[in-house]
Amino acid sequence: MKKKALAFAAAACAFGMLLSGCGSSNGGSTADKGSNVITAYNSEPQNPLIPGDCNETGGGKPLDLLFARLISFDAKGNASNEVAESIKSNDDATQYTIKLKDGWKFTDGTPVTAESFTKAWSYTA
Repeated sequence: MKKKALAFAAAACAFGMLLSGCGSSNGGSTADKGSNVITAYNSEPQNPLIPGDCNETGGGKPLDLLFARLISFDAKGNASNEVAESIKSNDDATQYTIKLKDGWKFTDGTPVTAESFTKAWSYTA
């Protein structure tokens, strides 16, 4: 008898969940029309989406989707070259020689150069 009651309760819950999934929204309010909001990871950045001016998760994760870096990191934290072909330092690690991979371009078709990175770093500093 307990098994039948439990099965009936489970079936009733499943049916209720099925009906709740069939509901519709308000049919699209006027506030939704023309809205061009894109969300990433459901957070809002504290600062504008400028790579050098973002140090919080709310902006960092969307920036990861928007911009390529010299080095990227996988889910385990392992680094691999993304835009950089090679990165070498001098003996005391005060200067670095970075060679960029060929073929990287901005969305307008302008090639990514070493000057692109140095200007971005100077802007942030």
